[in-house]
Amino acid sequence: MSTDFTDYEKIKERHTGGNGHDFEDWNEPPADLCLSLQQWIERVVPPDDHLMGELLSTTSRMLLVATTGLGKTNLCLAWAMAIASARHFLHWRAWRPARVLYIDGEMSVGLFKQRIKDAVRRAGLMPEGFFGYCRADFPEMPPLNTEAGQRFINALIKCVGGVDFVFFDNIQSLLLGDMKEEEPWQQTLPWIRELTNRRIGQIWVHHTGHDETRSYGTKTREWQLDVVAVLERDKEARADIAFTLKFTKARQRTPENRADFATVTITLKGDEWSVETDEPIAKTQATRTVATRPEISQRAARCSDGLRKAEPKNRGAAGCDQGRMGIRERPARACRHR
Repeated sequence: MSTDFTDYEKIKERHTGGNGHDFEDWNEPPADLCLSLQQWIERVVPPDDHLMGELLSTTSRMLLVATTGLGKTNLCLAWAMAIASARHFLHWRAWRPARVLYIDGEMSVGLFKQRIKDAVRRAGLMPEGFFGYCRADFPEMPPLNTEAGQRFINALIKCVGGVDFVFFDNIQSLLLGDMKEEEPWQQTLPWIRELTNRRIGQIWVHHTGHDETRSYGTKTREWQLDVVAVLERDKEARADIAFTLKFTKARQRTPENRADFATVTITLKGDEWSVETDEPIAKTQATRTVATRPEISQRAARCSDGLRKAEPKNRGAAGCDQGRMGIRERPARACRHR
């Protein structure tokens, strides 16, 4: 008989006996653990709920690393707008409209507002599923490596009606402690796993140190994450925001979705995003990434159509094609996005 292990709250209540005791209080493992080969073959596991190509889903745990001022916040906000509106972005396809929470930990209210306005202008639309929180609005917010801070974000998620994906920007400003050490991240990991079990995808933004090719501090931070990506300076300096996106860890990468994890050079120039890569992309992958409409459920399609109808007829400063966020038909190795 198949066993459905997808309801995290029921599992948690069953495993704690409903008394709220921690797992450490147990003396024996639960009797219904999935262990045998037959159980694993028959186990009911929901398929990945992809949001941006096969790079980001509702169970993704990604670390995005870059030095200060390279453009990581602009990239993350562009991803967030695309996910919330079910619009393709660069070479990543969209799947369905999703609810996104962007948590900023270090910018002023004025600067965060400006970054959001810039992202909206470039996208050419205002997705209803995007929510932004600036810590400067509530400086008393506890650090996220404390139970109080985690309860605050859980309450914030509940306040907006639930989300599919959260951007945490960034680790240094949202956690407390020495980022060179393991302890602050180890204190956060159980909650990170809990969010995954609730099918809430995550990107954690982090800085580099003097070595701009790796994240600052302990390497163990990457161990329990699915994807680690590093932004490196564009040596040609072809725009104010230009960098190479390189994936140093990608658990979900397969021959079929390799294009989503390819090393690419991304540029933002004159409100237009563009991407180039020297890596070959198979014809099937190129076709998948430039699909004219995401293959999403009828319900999700209706939501997407509703968002389009609510959008102003004016394309805005970015001159966007409202149907596809400015994605044009393009060769496999390069594309542009306004």
